[in-house]
Amino acid sequence: MAVLSVVDNGSGIPANVLSHIFEPFYTTKQVGKGTGLGLAMIYGAMQTHHGFIDVKSRVGEGTCFSLYFPLSEKVDSTVKQQVQPVNGQGEMLLLVDDNKDLLESNGALLIALGYRVMVATNGMEAVRLYREHGETIALVIMDVVMPVLGGVAAAERIWALNGKAAIIFVTGYDRDHDLTCELMPEGQIMLNKPLDVVELSRTIASTITATAL
Repeated sequence: MAVLSVVDNGSGIPANVLSHIFEPFYTTKQVGKGTGLGLAMIYGAMQTHHGFIDVKSRVGEGTCFSLYFPLSEKVDSTVKQQVQPVNGQGEMLLLVDDNKDLLESNGALLIALGYRVMVATNGMEAVRLYREHGETIALVIMDVVMPVLGGVAAAERIWALNGKAAIIFVTGYDRDHDLTCELMPEGQIMLNKPLDVVELSRTIASTITATAL
């Protein structure tokens, strides 16, 4: 097992706060300064990859986060099959995520894969852009949990505009996380963050093809 530890010498986390830090939407920041989803997403990502996260903190002394990753089995390089991503043909994608860093990096990735990209930072903005440009948008890549209007609610409004709209959901939570299960409609495609390039490219291509039939 591999361990990644991140340590600071800050003010530390009080015990009454420490027991809640991985809960979705729990935050000690002022209104508008944070969503309370960052650590919850990390917790979910670690579960997805069969690892776990531990935190130790003392008030006035700092905090240590330790991420434990299981080691993958060694694969013989002579028999390992390399899977290549599927490139787009200039189709327009609507990428929706409230994390601006992810929006920028994933947008650049999609452009490198051969797509044109339109971006939105919340569900309400996504619905507006789809209403205005829906005829040119081949597929929507929608974050599930966002402020203003969440991904599932935004998708429902988009489907009201176009019942055949192609939407792929993405989430930072484990697929079986209570929050994800409660929000996600059955039968919808969902990918986990961080996005795997090959999986993402093939899912986009197959979804666009299926929608066009």
